Amino acid sequence: MSVYDTSKSLDIVAFLPSSSARCPHCSITSSNRHSSYMRKIADLPVQSQSITIYYLKTAKWFCRNQSCEKKVFTERRSWLKPYQRRTVRLEEALRAIVFSTSALQAEKVCKQLGMKVSHNALLNLFIKPHSNESKSLSLALMTLLLNAAILTESLFVMRFLLSQSIYCPTVK
Repeated sequence: MSVYDTSKSLDIVAFLPSSSARCPHCSITSSNRHSSYMRKIADLPVQSQSITIYYLKTAKWFCRNQSCEKKVFTERRSWLKPYQRRTVRLEEALRAIVFSTSALQAEKVCKQLGMKVSHNALLNLFIKPHSNESKSLSLALMTLLLNAAILTESLFVMRFLLSQSIYCPTVK
């Protein structure tokens, strides 16, 4: 592992070697490596310095189960969800901040704390369901936000919600 300290951030280059991985679909362990690639992941800041982990050589593996629908899979880590560019603990911290304030204020707070995130990304965290059970709650919340935006004539919120493919009645 290597750490590079710049004036505003810590860049960490990490390599976590593994000789095998378990398929997330069929749970069979494979030791037949397909390929590897580099991922760039954001983590919680340390002393107001943002942290970027250049997580090298995330491995892809061939699944040994012939009947598995996934022939090639990527190894999983408990601290990083699939397809995410932020660690689980950073996502939780950002959610806590955005749920306590508005997205614009949360962006300012995050900047002061050393978390690189835009207000649009924070708004996506607010609207994006945290789990499968809350998808209907998220849709109801977006509908409520859209109605509030129509009443207050907030063009920014309306544009954002419309970009999320939500049905909007014609505004007069």
